[in-house]
Amino acid sequence: MMRVYATSARGSTLSNNDEEEEGWSIEFVRGMAAAFELKGIMINEGSRVISFQTDANERINVYYTTRTVGTALNHPSQGATQLFRRRCSNEELREIMQNPRVHTGKGYKKRPKIEERANRSGYSEVEYIDEEADYRNKLIELEKEEEKIAEKKLMMLKKLKVFDDERAKHALEMKIKKDA
Repeated sequence: MMRVYATSARGSTLSNNDEEEEGWSIEFVRGMAAAFELKGIMINEGSRVISFQTDANERINVYYTTRTVGTALNHPSQGATQLFRRRCSNEELREIMQNPRVHTGKGYKKRPKIEERANRSGYSEVEYIDEEADYRNKLIELEKEEEKIAEKKLMMLKKLKVFDDERAKHALEMKIKKDA
């Protein structure tokens, strides 16, 4: 496990204790980002967020007082996505900064509500989707697709049976002719 320490302007070593319910210090977050050579692109002390960018143009927003980490990236099948992970540990922050696409098993996405997805009217209202729930919903969708495929397979087998029956009938006729 990699340990990351940051030093303050005064030179003292800072390391946030994972057991603390408090947020991270700005210095700690910057030190962690520096360890992965992330480019600092924005800090908003009012919103208590620091943003970094990877070489692959992925954005990592760290809400340091709540230990929430948001990633904004281009997903291969879903397009532009945002994923938020709440109450991250130091290790989870390290994993996300090392690879913003890492699956931590927790988090939520912002996506348009179902009605809005249907008519593509935009993102004015959002529903929050837990990452685990999202995987479970996708599994249910796959099971439904599996059922449809099984039904199609059964229908094709029934159609093939017609050919098999015809072939068996023809073979029986040939046998009768041969025996006669």
